[in-house]
Parts: sequence; C-alpha cells; structure tokens
Amino acid sequence: MSGSQHQPPDARSACPIRAVVRCLLLGLLLMIGMLLPAARASHAAETIANGVRIGGDAVRTRFVADLSGAVSYTVYVLPDPYRVMIDLPGVRFDLPPDSGTKTRGLISAFRYGEVEEGRSRFVIDTDGPVLIEKSFIVDRKGGQPARIVVDLVKTTPEAFRAAYKSDADISRDAIAEANTGQEPEPVAEAPAVEDVAEAIPI
Repeated sequence: MSGSQHQPPDARSACPIRAVVRCLLLGLLLMIGMLLPAARASHAAETIANGVRIGGDAVRTRFVADLSGAVSYTVYVLPDPYRVMIDLPGVRFDLPPDSGTKTRGLISAFRYGEVEEGRSRFVIDTDGPVLIEKSFIVDRKGGQPARIVVDLVKTTPEAFRAAYKSDADISRDAIAEANTGQEPEPVAEAPAVEDVAEAIPI
C-alpha cells in the first residue's frame, strides 16, 4: 500500500530564522552601545549643587550655594510664612542630609529639591521679613566652584509688603508685555560679577 510519507524537516530550513534573530540581537546591542555614551555625556554635563555656606548675623545674612557650573536663576521673596525662593534650571542636589538645619543669622532653615522636570529650587525659611539686598553668580575660576550668592537684610513687615507688591506688579507687567509682543523697558545694568566678588568676600 502506497501513501505519502512524512518527511523530517530539513535542518537547513531553520538557518534563515536563526540568522534573522542574530541580526536583531546585533542591532539591539549596537543601539544600546550608541545610547549609553549619550546618557553618560548628559549626566556628566548636569549641574550639581554640592555645598552650601551661610554667614552673617540677625541684621544681614549671606547664602552661598556651590555649583559645578554657572546657571541662570531667579530669586524672590514670599510671605506667610516669610521665605526666599531660588529657582534653578534642573540642578541636581548632592548635599548632606542635615544641610538644611545648619543655619545662622536671618535664616532659620532651608530645603531643596526638584520642583518639576528641568526645574529645581532652594526654599529658604527666614526669621521674620527680609529683603534681597543683592544676588549674583560667580563663575568657576582658579579651582573654585561656581557660586550663587544671595544677600538678605532684615526689614519691617511694612517695607516687605511694599517690596513684595512692587515685585508682583513688575511680574504682571512683564507677562503682559510678553503676551503683546512688546519689548520690556531696559533696566539698570548690574555690576560685573568680578567687581562684586572682589568687593565682598564669599
């Protein structure tokens, strides 16, 4: 009696499948190899806050944060409770856990962290109302880290409210000008960082 016989699969037919799998794995490894250096470079370029120093007394206090590189920043005061905010662009913090409790002068405590993706912040609690006398960035130089410096002075609740209202009005005007496409009015030029740094030790 004749009939079709089952033929064993040809071992050679599995070769193309194995070749495709090998190609896919090789492509995946190559992709990982290209992504890792980019990730390491991005991490290496990240700005790090790695030190904080506070000096002064109950009349005038200086807050200094060491950075791995100079960055842009915004500093402003807020009431209820009185505090100073320093907003930074995506800075990573590498500070001792108890840093925020080692304070003096007008500063009672401070904390820090990431507010949202690409935005970080120092929050400085103060003993009563203060004003920002000056703030500036010192770039890396002579083996020293970059530094953001904020000088605070004691003030009265009345003077604080007046300054806070003025800052709020300026912010609203800036937003309105940005929405209408108008250029903001020029402001007085700040002193050069080098001049301020030499005049006031930090």
